[in-house]
Amino acid sequence: MRSTLEEKYLVLGKDVVRYHADTDSEDDKESENESSEEEEGDRNAESENEPRKKLKPIAAADDEMVPRYAECLNCKERFDVSDNKRGYCRWHTGKKEVNWDGGFWDDHDEDCHGRIDDLIDDEDCMEGFMWSCCEEPGDDEGCKSTKHKAHVNEIRNPSPVIVSVPKPPSRKRKAEQQM
Repeated sequence: MRSTLEEKYLVLGKDVVRYHADTDSEDDKESENESSEEEEGDRNAESENEPRKKLKPIAAADDEMVPRYAECLNCKERFDVSDNKRGYCRWHTGKKEVNWDGGFWDDHDEDCHGRIDDLIDDEDCMEGFMWSCCEEPGDDEGCKSTKHKAHVNEIRNPSPVIVSVPKPPSRKRKAEQQM
């Protein structure tokens, strides 16, 4: 029973799809220079005899068991860390703001209807808000499309190591002590 549970809810660190934080490499862009994940898979299948590219380190070691499911730090959705492709996560880089220009709030009375800021997540009031990053309505899915990001799959750059270099011995002769 334990092995069944482990298989269903845990994966090895080496099977976690990496997320390159703070780079544009995770953006889902359609361009001629970029290949699709399926094409990359075909290339990998053809070159199975070649050594595999070394994966960059993440929070978990390759042989460490980690939870299969995590909450995305960007879209707050739960996802499988071993099945995570570009475009699976849609989110906004900005904040939701009140849209005063649309006329949605013209008849709004805060004494009667409540504070506008308290309605920011109310489904009935989404057209009264817009995203600061793209100026799309408050219910827009997201202007950025990436892989899901969680603490377990984020590539971490190793901390810089400060090494002190010993001073070379002085070549000066010390003055002889007088007795």
